[in-house]
Amino acid sequence: MPNTPPRPAPLFAPAPLSQSPYFNRHKLYETLTAQGIALCLWNLDTLEARWSDGAHQLLDIEPYELPGNASAYLNLVHPEDRAALSHVLQQWATSSQGSREVQHRHIDRQGHVRWISLSGELFQHEDGTRTIMAVMREVSQRRERQQALEGLERQLDMLLSTSLEALLIYERASGRIRYGNPRFCELFNWAQNTLQRYTVQQLNWLPEALLKRIENEPGLLEETTLLDPHKQQLSGLLHTRQLKQEEHTLVFVGFYDLTRLHQTEAQLRNSEAKFISSFHNSPNACSISDLASGRFIEVNINFAHLLGYDVNAIRGKTSLELGIWAQPEQRTELVQLLKKQPRLRGNCVHLRRKDGSVGEYRLHADRVQLQGRDSLCLTLFDLSNEHHQQDALRESQERLNLALTAAQLGTWESDINKRWLLGDSLTCRLHGLEDERYDNSLSEYLKLVHPKDKEHIYKALDAVINGSREQYNATYRVIYPNGERRYLESVAQLQTDAHGNPLKLIGVLRDVTQQILDQQRLKSSEERFASLFQVSPAPVSLSRIRDGRLIDVNLRFLETFGFKRDTLLNTPVEELHFWANLEARQIAFEKLKQDGQLENYPCEFLHADGHKVFCEVSTRFLTVDGQTCILSTFHNTTHTQAAERALRASQAKFAQAFHSSPDSITITEISTGRYIEVNEGFSQFTGWSMEEAIGHTANDLKIWANPDDREELISMLKRDGKIQDHEFMGRHKNGELLPVLLSVTPIELEGKQCLLMTSRDLRKQKQAEERIQHLAYHDALTGLPNRALLLDRLEQQLLILERQKLSGALMFMDLDHFKHINDSLGHACGDAVLQEVAQRLSKQLRGEDTIARLGGDEFVILLFGLQGERDEVRQHVTQIAEKIRRSVAEPMLIDSHNLQITPSIGIALIPDHGNSAERLLMHADLALYKAKDAGRNTAQVFKRSLQQAANKRLQLEGELRQALSSQQFQLHYQPQVALPSRQATGAEALLRWYHPERGPQSPADFIHILEETGLIIEVGNWVIQQACTLLAKLLAQGLIDAERFTLAVNISPRQFRHAQFVEHVEYALATSGIDGRLLKLEITEGIVISDFDDTVAKMRQLKQHGVGFAIDDFGTGYSSLTYLKRMPVDVLKIDQSFVRDCTQDLNDAGIIQAIIAMAHSLNLQLIAEGVEDDAQQRFLLDNACRRAQGYFYSKPLNEADFLRWLAEQKAKA
Repeated sequence: MPNTPPRPAPLFAPAPLSQSPYFNRHKLYETLTAQGIALCLWNLDTLEARWSDGAHQLLDIEPYELPGNASAYLNLVHPEDRAALSHVLQQWATSSQGSREVQHRHIDRQGHVRWISLSGELFQHEDGTRTIMAVMREVSQRRERQQALEGLERQLDMLLSTSLEALLIYERASGRIRYGNPRFCELFNWAQNTLQRYTVQQLNWLPEALLKRIENEPGLLEETTLLDPHKQQLSGLLHTRQLKQEEHTLVFVGFYDLTRLHQTEAQLRNSEAKFISSFHNSPNACSISDLASGRFIEVNINFAHLLGYDVNAIRGKTSLELGIWAQPEQRTELVQLLKKQPRLRGNCVHLRRKDGSVGEYRLHADRVQLQGRDSLCLTLFDLSNEHHQQDALRESQERLNLALTAAQLGTWESDINKRWLLGDSLTCRLHGLEDERYDNSLSEYLKLVHPKDKEHIYKALDAVINGSREQYNATYRVIYPNGERRYLESVAQLQTDAHGNPLKLIGVLRDVTQQILDQQRLKSSEERFASLFQVSPAPVSLSRIRDGRLIDVNLRFLETFGFKRDTLLNTPVEELHFWANLEARQIAFEKLKQDGQLENYPCEFLHADGHKVFCEVSTRFLTVDGQTCILSTFHNTTHTQAAERALRASQAKFAQAFHSSPDSITITEISTGRYIEVNEGFSQFTGWSMEEAIGHTANDLKIWANPDDREELISMLKRDGKIQDHEFMGRHKNGELLPVLLSVTPIELEGKQCLLMTSRDLRKQKQAEERIQHLAYHDALTGLPNRALLLDRLEQQLLILERQKLSGALMFMDLDHFKHINDSLGHACGDAVLQEVAQRLSKQLRGEDTIARLGGDEFVILLFGLQGERDEVRQHVTQIAEKIRRSVAEPMLIDSHNLQITPSIGIALIPDHGNSAERLLMHADLALYKAKDAGRNTAQVFKRSLQQAANKRLQLEGELRQALSSQQFQLHYQPQVALPSRQATGAEALLRWYHPERGPQSPADFIHILEETGLIIEVGNWVIQQACTLLAKLLAQGLIDAERFTLAVNISPRQFRHAQFVEHVEYALATSGIDGRLLKLEITEGIVISDFDDTVAKMRQLKQHGVGFAIDDFGTGYSSLTYLKRMPVDVLKIDQSFVRDCTQDLNDAGIIQAIIAMAHSLNLQLIAEGVEDDAQQRFLLDNACRRAQGYFYSKPLNEADFLRWLAEQKAKA
């Protein structure tokens, strides 16, 4: 290339590097080049530029095109950035500041714009040379992210600034305000530029309790009411979120003001209610009809009754169809008028009622728009009623005048504004005026009124005029010129104008002198009566005869019966619960009416606290305020009767207890020992009748098995004063010995010293003790020895075998699939099977051999005294085991069920396989497990290799116990997707074990051990907690939609049956703060069948929190529709064993189609497991299965990969 310009000296090439006094770190330069970083060295004195090898790659030019000086470099810079970069370089060269950074654009050969960053330092060398060493790197992606972030920040700021929702952001720990948007400042009257000076507590806009909830709960969404700065209530929707940002937790509080919306809705409801109420409750006859068709839309009951129809008979009909118009031309005229004007008032029409009669009516009509239709509102007024009312008014006025005259009532009318009064002749006479008709001032009218009463009259008038009282009512005194004093009562009603302004009073006046004097005399008499009434030492009451209500009671009455005065006087007698028996009250009342009085009549009453009070009551009739009343005086006899009743009750109780006791009870004289009284229990216990015993002694009847026992009993009484639960031996009349528990107490009876003796039969107790002793060493169901007796015999026989050098064997046997019998046929059938097996075993063995039942379906057979060489003994024991196996496996008929039970047998030889009970049982148990692994219904002899396998399993158990605490367990997540979109709808959490030495372990190798050892409960709870924690994390990061995503967790049978299972799930939901609808628990059909009621109960408890349930591997187990339709289950999972061959195997395809059809009919969701290719997916889609999981979509992913998968899914959406 002869025309190629010379390449500038490479700054970092080996040769120039060795010549440069400033750079000598070759490895560092190679590393920088590999990282896309270039270095540049500019000599400011010569303007010479040197470049590292990576510079041409960074600038996308050939090495020989690298500029030799700063000016040439500017030609590579984007034209718009050259001036700015040149300015920066000049400042750099002239400034004493050493370190700078500048960014500019560069256009590469493909026309792409790249952003380049130059950052470096100015060095002043010892020889005076000034050099800039700069680092170059591409920052295009960083600039793009920065610009995108700035754009998002601008959009977010615009969104928050223009939002109608008030938003506040603050730090949870300190309460310091970070941000408040304009709507918040407007709503709560804060300046936006001053908010950050305060804490959220200082704003005082949230109640303290609500503020604590916001800080303690990760998210709230609820309607609430706040107060604005003017103390006006703001109703709205409050929501909160918390976000972790670096070292702070930020709290976002949003409040959407719904106050106006609520007010508008309330006004609308109020308006509608008022219209409905006014229409239907209007006293007028109203209707609404369609203007075009004349068809009635709605009528009120008054409209229907006015025309003689039922409401429903009018709705939907036209007036012409009903024949209402007596003169149809009137309707035509009204319709024409309404077309010209929107309303009519007072038109007279003639309408025909249902019975054919015609009436005259005044009609008001309004044309209105209802629901977009022209409608007509009609109101009818019956003119016939107005005619009748006018006639009635004239007659009423005449009757009123007659009534006023007969009642001696004067009438008057007062003009309020003029203070003028008109009165008739009687009014004049009652006021001592000589005029026949008064027409003068109010003051003149009142000139003879007692001076003290005038002020009362004026106050009463003012109270009516200013509206504080509805009616004028005054009683006052008038003093006639001759000195006579009369009492007058005046009553008046206020009349107002159309605006409610008072116009006049119209009233009546009457002479009430005689009533006032009578009241004064009665008051004096009542005061004297009340004084005697209240100071009476006995309870006294006064009640009305009309309804029995108490009018008054004295203080002694309240003390005796415990009631409060207000309660007594304000409560009807039926509700007071004062009389113990209302029928007895009625009987007493009838006797009072018959005799006129009662003297010391016995009655029962109830105290306020409920206990009975017995009294002797004396009553009289009394007239009070014109009403016939009853005056009652009470003599309390409660204590006297109570003492008598207590004595009778005590005697009755003793007699009842004595004669009804099942124990033997006797009373004997101490001095003679003769029986004074015996009960029926004595006769049943000893066989001696009451007649045979009374008058004789126990020695006469030979009741003491040892005659000296009575003397011993007397000695004990003298020493201890009484005998309590002492055992003696008695004798029955037939000679049978009777164990007896004896208690003796000295008593005095009619002056004689006696003994009250109680004897309890101990025969059943002794038998029970013997039974308990037997049950302690025997199985209650089969009668066979239990574990305790087996171990005792085994220890004894081991000693004998060792001394006599004999052999033996221990067989451990259980029944194959015995649990199915209990689950399907019931425990009663299962018990019968166990009893039959016990009998068969007993028939196959010698009397000296031992058969024991350890519990459940486990039996142990102990063979002793076996002789011969080891192989002979082994063969002999194996033959016995085979004979036992065949015997047990023979068919049996249990409760009409033909059953065939097979056993599995493990054999340990004595002494070959152990010389202790514990070791022999362990080895026989291991052999039993070997028999089960070999297919059951067989016998296996213990081998040393079984012990090694057991040790390995034991080691695995220990490692599993350490795995959880050492965080060796992980959860992987296999996505579940919607078909055909393949969008994520959920995932299934799968347990994985990463052993620190052996690496990943297959779930098939350890899940069953977790289940058998019970570790599955602790591990299962950890899985649920981890799943809930992940869900909270996914929500916080916005990776899932809470309405469309669920995470499934497999629940083992043992975990589900644990007593605290529901509480553990509730705790996980509470601590993670997630909605229960995000969690789905997968259970197997076996869990359901094992205890259906418990399963449904727990499911319903968790359903209350929103937790969903899925039946896992549906179709592989029982698949009972009876159970399924009764269970609160949401999802059926089609097992992968069906999906795997669904496109080749018609049976599998048919099963899947049946499951899908059943799920749809039960309204259940479906998920197909194990989908691995497109053909399987198409089959599922063709058969309406819309959700699936499997390797075709994704393998199970660890948490980090699962989060990335979700992020990609969200980006695609």
